[in-house]
Amino acid sequence: MLVAIVDDNEEKRAEAIRIIREAGGAEVEILEADSLVGARRLLQAETIDLLVLDIALPEREGDDARLDGGISLLDEVTRSNRFKMPVQVIGLTALDEVYESAAARFGGELWSVLRYDRASTEWADQLAAKVRHLLRLNAIDEGPRTEPPRDCRRP
Repeated sequence: MLVAIVDDNEEKRAEAIRIIREAGGAEVEILEADSLVGARRLLQAETIDLLVLDIALPEREGDDARLDGGISLLDEVTRSNRFKMPVQVIGLTALDEVYESAAARFGGELWSVLRYDRASTEWADQLAAKVRHLLRLNAIDEGPRTEPPRDCRRP
């Protein structure tokens, strides 16, 4: 399973990587970016199973973060054929005002937004659960196809 983490905060990115590695082990390959430019490159080159996306991101490394940077990236990805659409997206932010606006946008795509808090494990538990869920789905997809029970039929 291919996971991309896009976050300009090195500490938060490293913590997310640790959580994903613990939950997914050797079955997970992780790519990193720290800006919108880096994220665009990843999404043009790779089909990502899980994108963990900071909501407030700079355009380029060293720039100030835009509070809607991650949301604008998702708008760009969903409207353009230049990018490969990630299977799942989790937004991650420590900013309360950003969380509220992102929750509505992410919910519209059936994606999740997690509130990052170093003092809490709730966000980490939810991220790990998502990784395990996607790994189970991948295992099912790669398993043998079976015929439906006789009392069920395909349309």
